[in-house]
Amino acid sequence: MKARGVEAVLVGRDPVRLARAAASVGFVHVEKRVATVDDQAGLVEALRGCDALDFLDDLARRGIRWSIEEPPAG
Repeated sequence: MKARGVEAVLVGRDPVRLARAAASVGFVHVEKRVATVDDQAGLVEALRGCDALDFLDDLARRGIRWSIEEPPAG
């Protein structure tokens, strides 16, 4: 992605899961930011400077699959 001028930032609730996800796709050295869905200020800060929607749309156009998981109930 970097070769295409895209700087990736992984954002999620769990730092361990972020690290595993990054490793599974070869993004070990990508910036990771942790924020929970119930922390609006944290989410705003974690997404600051990111073009998440444009990026996700671009991934879809390139045939790259992604998913967003809902937090567990309870």
